[in-house]
Amino acid sequence: MGQEVKIDINPVANPTNAVKATFDPPTMTVMAGDLVYWRNNDKHNTHQPKPANGAADAWVTDPISVMQDDEPGTSNTTSFGTGTNKNGVPYVCAQHPAETGTIIVLNNVNINSVPGAQPTSPQASFAPGKLTVAVNEGFIWTNNDVKAHWPAPSVAQKTAWLQEAIQPGQKSKTVSFTQSNPGLAYVCAIHDNEQGTIVIK
Repeated sequence: MGQEVKIDINPVANPTNAVKATFDPPTMTVMAGDLVYWRNNDKHNTHQPKPANGAADAWVTDPISVMQDDEPGTSNTTSFGTGTNKNGVPYVCAQHPAETGTIIVLNNVNINSVPGAQPTSPQASFAPGKLTVAVNEGFIWTNNDVKAHWPAPSVAQKTAWLQEAIQPGQKSKTVSFTQSNPGLAYVCAIHDNEQGTIVIK
């Protein structure tokens, strides 16, 4: 289950017909499966975020009510099943088309410890072990283990994707690929018996 992620809609000091508010933050990075919602802090105008080239109700089913008695209006939640390209998805307000924002959705590979693993067996695993992404689609690794890990095409190519190991409890930088591959095998450069595969469509 993803986390809830809030994007504020804040009124501007000098509104125009096209811009009554701004999205804060203007660019939001979320994980695939996160529950995204918008909070309307504007006391005078409703807003309805939508993909720049999409239907008004593609994400938010109804315009978000105005703030009343210091209680912001809130939208329904929306989530993204897969990631986006590294530039993300531009979006606008259905009522005020010059109000713009971007959502970048990242896929995630968890690095999890393997309970009861024998000393010669992998001490951690990549989950999913086989990740499918599109060309230019961003993804990261999240290290849930107590040891550092370093995903790489091979031990000899350990800096091909990441310049350093992912420390316990940390996330990697965003990685994406510009060419398709039916099954790119990789290992942990520190523990080469920990293996995974990335399919790039």
